[in-house]
Amino acid sequence: MHLLIPIPQIGLLFLLIATVGGLSACASDNEVEVLVSAKTAAEHTLQAESTSLTPDTSDSQSTAPVTIRHRYHYQVRGKQYKVFSDANNFQEIGMASWYGPGFHGKKTANGEIYNMHAMTAAHKTLPLGTWVHVSNLENGKKIVVRINDRGPFHGGRVIDLSKQAAKRLGMLQRGSTKVHLRIAKDNEK
Repeated sequence: MHLLIPIPQIGLLFLLIATVGGLSACASDNEVEVLVSAKTAAEHTLQAESTSLTPDTSDSQSTAPVTIRHRYHYQVRGKQYKVFSDANNFQEIGMASWYGPGFHGKKTANGEIYNMHAMTAAHKTLPLGTWVHVSNLENGKKIVVRINDRGPFHGGRVIDLSKQAAKRLGMLQRGSTKVHLRIAKDNEK
């Protein structure tokens, strides 16, 4: 396994090694819908790899591709993931799943001990510590979780919720559901 990491801080390197070594799910090539406005893209400022995206033009006149800067990138089972340097106005629509007993008590990507009863989640590209508002598009339930882990790396899913978060979102029995993700506002945390 090769890690391609242009990171100036050794702590982040350790974090990535722990993440890649600790997660055992497989990568998927399924696409995920990511909505980013041109205004948001211009605000991304950290130096690293970049990706070209077509913007959500609802708040902008521009239709040209925009460049999103990333904090660092990492690779899991041959697939490269680029972590956003800033997640303001980030939105995503896709499938959510949950994880629990098999990971309970083990370290997460940010070094915390995973607690399946806490309101946390794993995401592949959002900065660790980001608070995310999750809306279940099938039943209308909404929650807020904190990203403290990396994944999911299987099944085309966009987020892995803790067992407690899945329960509150009304998807515990089903196992997965279609969700809308956006960055939580300060008063929602």
